[in-house]
Amino acid sequence: MFVKHFFALLLLSVFISGCSNSGSDSSDFEPEEGSSEPDTSEPEATVAPSITTVFPDVLFAGGEIQVSGSGLDVVDVILNGELLDVALQSAHELTFITPELPAGNYELTVENSLGYQTQTLEYANKLQANSMATGESHSCAIKSDQTVVCWGHNDYGQLGNNSDEDSGVPVQVVGLTNVAALSLGASHSCALKDDGTVNCWGQNAFGMLGNGSTDESWVPVVVSGLTTVTVLTSGATFNCALKTDGTVVCWGYNRIGQLGDGTTTNALEPVEVLGLTNVIAINSDSGHTCALKDDETMACWGYNAEGQLGDSTTTNASTFVSIAAENVQAIEVGGNSTCVIKLDGTVDCWGDNSDGKLGNGTLDSTLTPVAVTDSTGLAPLENVATLSMGDYHTCATTHDNKAYCWGYNEIGQLANDSQLNSATPVLVTQDTDLDSMHASIDHTCGLKKDGSIACWGYDFYGRLGYDSISEIPSPVSIPDLNNTIHHDLGNDHSCAVEDNGTVVCWGNNFKNKLGTGSTIYASHEPSLVIGLSDVSQVSLGEHHSCAMQSTGGVFCWGDNGTGQLGNGSETDSSTPVEISNLTSATAVSSGRDHNCALKEDGTVVCWGYNYYGQLGNGTEIDSSTPVVVSGLTDAVAIGLGDVHSCAIKSDASVVCWGSNRNGALGNGLSDDSSIPVAVVGLVDAVDIDGGNLHTCAVKADGTTQCWGDNSYGQLGNDQMIESEEPVIVTNLTDAVKISLGNNDSCVIKADGSGQCWGQNNYGKLGDGTLTDSSIPVDIKGLTGASDISLGVYHSCARYEDGALACWGHTGSGKLASEFSYPYVLERD
Repeated sequence: MFVKHFFALLLLSVFISGCSNSGSDSSDFEPEEGSSEPDTSEPEATVAPSITTVFPDVLFAGGEIQVSGSGLDVVDVILNGELLDVALQSAHELTFITPELPAGNYELTVENSLGYQTQTLEYANKLQANSMATGESHSCAIKSDQTVVCWGHNDYGQLGNNSDEDSGVPVQVVGLTNVAALSLGASHSCALKDDGTVNCWGQNAFGMLGNGSTDESWVPVVVSGLTTVTVLTSGATFNCALKTDGTVVCWGYNRIGQLGDGTTTNALEPVEVLGLTNVIAINSDSGHTCALKDDETMACWGYNAEGQLGDSTTTNASTFVSIAAENVQAIEVGGNSTCVIKLDGTVDCWGDNSDGKLGNGTLDSTLTPVAVTDSTGLAPLENVATLSMGDYHTCATTHDNKAYCWGYNEIGQLANDSQLNSATPVLVTQDTDLDSMHASIDHTCGLKKDGSIACWGYDFYGRLGYDSISEIPSPVSIPDLNNTIHHDLGNDHSCAVEDNGTVVCWGNNFKNKLGTGSTIYASHEPSLVIGLSDVSQVSLGEHHSCAMQSTGGVFCWGDNGTGQLGNGSETDSSTPVEISNLTSATAVSSGRDHNCALKEDGTVVCWGYNYYGQLGNGTEIDSSTPVVVSGLTDAVAIGLGDVHSCAIKSDASVVCWGSNRNGALGNGLSDDSSIPVAVVGLVDAVDIDGGNLHTCAVKADGTTQCWGDNSYGQLGNDQMIESEEPVIVTNLTDAVKISLGNNDSCVIKADGSGQCWGQNNYGKLGDGTLTDSSIPVDIKGLTGASDISLGVYHSCARYEDGALACWGHTGSGKLASEFSYPYVLERD
């Protein structure tokens, strides 16, 4: 960085000298009296740099790497002894593009005038594949040695590695060699070998492994009696194979005639498609199959509710129906639709079009073929070489090295740097050297011409293969969000207040809880909440969000099934609505489906779900408008759990109300209470929060006490026994802020570091592991933090300068990690 800036200044001085008029004297360039020279000095470091997280932790040439930590705004970045150009740089985040290096371990160093930190990183080879296939939540590829690797979801052993553990990196399929082609179903996998036999593995409830049983297998098994196969295709729960004699056999699930044998009886071994001969190509989706014959006709059978069989009806067929197929060179089916590539390179499609996956500029389903248009919608898409259909989107490559996708895009599966659906093809913006694409339900993978694989879209279960399985167990900085004054996390979404009083949210958008006015499935980037200003605080529930203005008004949006929006109705809202008759609020806190607000006069009002009495008004009746908590007149702070509520009083004692399951109210009893009850023996409380079934409070002396459920060690007392009264968190001092998740707890300490304890199944404790802990563990590398918030699946800390760092589960964009572009992260 310092070297780069020096040369930039040198070039600038040469340019100025060269552009000066030869007739001018030096006084023309002297500053006017009283003015000063511009400051061109290098920014000075104020703190030695530290690295919290490098993401991803496996590097490949040409990939974008994000480094999170502190003191990164004035540093040089050195990898393998070479100074790197930095693409983005702030105090807590920097990014760079990895240079070409062979596989191995290399030292990454960040340094400034006050110090440096070094971290060893792994450089890996990109997976080199001959071909690949995608299933519902997993993918497989054939390597150059004709063995197979798979990655993603593995609940039925569909990865074939003799395990049922998900994998975010490719794992070797056991004992499988000489593979020529792959075909994947929802939760099973099949491979065609050079000798014309077929092996399958994974789920087998309907006989889709073809070995005469219904027992799942975590390793490949031979399909019974099947030889001379040339083409293999799989639906969700069945398979079909084209044989050298032009006939087709199928096996597996058959409730709607998917096997084409004239019955609706499942087949545990291959059965012949009745009367079908002279076939040259086949393709299947979740419920139907189409075959291309050598006489320029097509035969289709199975599910037909959307007209995907092409016979101008919506009647299912357990034997094939014939349709004309002149000038067709290839067929592709998916998502209750059918497409063909014609000899002239154009594409025709028919069937379901609810997400625009037919690519003709409309959302209208059709029983007859329509042409896929180009991006203008005015002319046909031409020069198409390959085509792949997922359940909700379609992708194509062209002979001139372009790649297009269209249809559903709310998880980034179209790879065009957007999350907007498109009913016409859009250009895949990140990769122009794709040999073929493979679309699935909510993700897409592309086989590149160099044999490497790029994947994009939704990464739950590790289906993109970038080695995280959607879990990041230590803090990573949120891009472009460096000026926040408050933040909170919900079930699977996050919101932050920016220093200008506006609110941004990201993550899952179920029930429109992001408040953007959009029905988009999820947002991987912070998006502006409509119509809010002058906000000082946010608080999030399971599927709703609330914001408090500095003037004391409160607004909520999202789910309103139990009146949690507080506007006198039970109608959901995708934009903020004002809470009825609520003024002079000084704090707002949200439970799962209820909220409470602290008012200037020390009273507390609550609204929403009240089955357990969590509104505190002596009843168990839901309320869509605020009701006053009984007998509470001197509250100074509030904190809500899922279905209980608590308040700190002016004398620093604590009261709670609502569900008392596992002792969450801390009053030594187990009965629910619809009015406040005193927490036993707790004094000097300064901060409080509730989790699913437990509660914790920070005391004035920096110690912390917790009570309630302790199944995962969330009380932090080195035990796993619930407590109906407060217990002291082990070896924790200097705590100033606390936040609770479902079954975990975290604090920020006076020195800006953080500690967590409890359940760690998504890496939420931030210690770099997935191991639960019944005592506090350090949040890896976290320094300079001022606040913390926990959701159900993820955690975020706010730095003193307003930047955010998050860790835990990335699914639905909860960590604001963007994978709406191809990310090449497979490895050998």
